[in-house]
Amino acid sequence: MLWIGNTPAGPWEGHGPAPLPSPFEQGCFELDLVGDHPVLEAISLPVMLETRMKGRGPTGQVIGTVDGQPGLVLLDNGDRREAWLRGLPMHSYVRSEGHGAVRTPTAGVTLMRQLLCWLAQSEPLVRLDPYPPVNDYGRLRPWDVRDVPTVELLPLVSGRSILAIVFPYAPLRCETSLMVRMPQGAAVERVVELWCDEVIAPEETGRPEEIRIPIHVSGNCELMAFRIELSGAFKPL
Repeated sequence: MLWIGNTPAGPWEGHGPAPLPSPFEQGCFELDLVGDHPVLEAISLPVMLETRMKGRGPTGQVIGTVDGQPGLVLLDNGDRREAWLRGLPMHSYVRSEGHGAVRTPTAGVTLMRQLLCWLAQSEPLVRLDPYPPVNDYGRLRPWDVRDVPTVELLPLVSGRSILAIVFPYAPLRCETSLMVRMPQGAAVERVVELWCDEVIAPEETGRPEEIRIPIHVSGNCELMAFRIELSGAFKPL
């Protein structure tokens, strides 16, 4: 479970808005990372929050603070993991002394990815890498705050196959790769892009249980749907 901001503090009467346990504010707040934890690995850019809850938050292992108060708290009960963030992470932000369109990159996406992997206690079967994808707008204006992620991955599993839908939000050409982690004992039988009925040859990654499917999203793409068919003796997904 990942909590962001307020957490439930009491029963709801069943009508009208539920009262907030603690007030929150919007702005630009830095999350200071502390300690040594896998969630914080390879994070070198600042982590900025666009909201901040003003209450105390839960009790647990504090690996991030905001103005000296707990800002990122982990709770590990053996068979259940939870994480709490004081506010919503930014993809990028604009410094107060900078031009209004010049962005400062942050580690918000990286932190969210590593938090979710820690909570799940395993790697995802399917992911996009790099994410955000490299796109034409970012190449032209790498400093522009409007260079934001415009592609979403919607994965589904069914027995002996994986369906990965790549859905772009804007008519913007970009490149990334679909990384697929096969279950133990499984091998890739065939990869088909269903929208164009195209068979794709996967690439090796150096890890025996993982393959890479290069993705080139055109500027007029509506969606891409990849079906990864598996063979071998493995437990159905």
